[in-house]
Amino acid sequence: MLSFKKIPARARIGATVGATLLAMLFAVLFTLPASAATTGTGASVTQSSSSPIPRSHNCNPDLLAIVIQCTTVNNHRLRVTSITGYGYNDTPSTLNDLHVQIYYAGKNGKRSVNIKNCRNFNLGPFPDRSPECTWHNPHPDKNVRAGFYCTRTWQNNGNGNLSVLGTECEKVER
Repeated sequence: MLSFKKIPARARIGATVGATLLAMLFAVLFTLPASAATTGTGASVTQSSSSPIPRSHNCNPDLLAIVIQCTTVNNHRLRVTSITGYGYNDTPSTLNDLHVQIYYAGKNGKRSVNIKNCRNFNLGPFPDRSPECTWHNPHPDKNVRAGFYCTRTWQNNGNGNLSVLGTECEKVER
């Protein structure tokens, strides 16, 4: 014989809200292309044909990022000629006092050695695109260190506080 216990109203509401949120999460995850769940290490990003963001392997598909960051490393193995980064505002709001930084993140992606900071800019609402930040290697005939070369968009929050709004890395190896 089956017996049923009465479930308190708060528990039923909590379970309903939790199930709804879980269903929404699954809907988002399963409607994304498979490649959108990968990192920016040579993975392909597929976007809808109406999206102004380029179909490219070098744009960050991070759903939680405020800025969709795009990075291009022009190289032949360890010979890097240039690195370029820019971002797209992924919010309906204007973002002020931003800049793009180019940096080396090491072989494991944990270091942060600054290569270049570019000029400040503001971004209008989605899908506004930032200016490109480019570093030209003064010694393109010499090998660079293997590892991840990245760009990120920072926002100055005042009082010297900065927040990272988007990051994308490309792996450079032999």
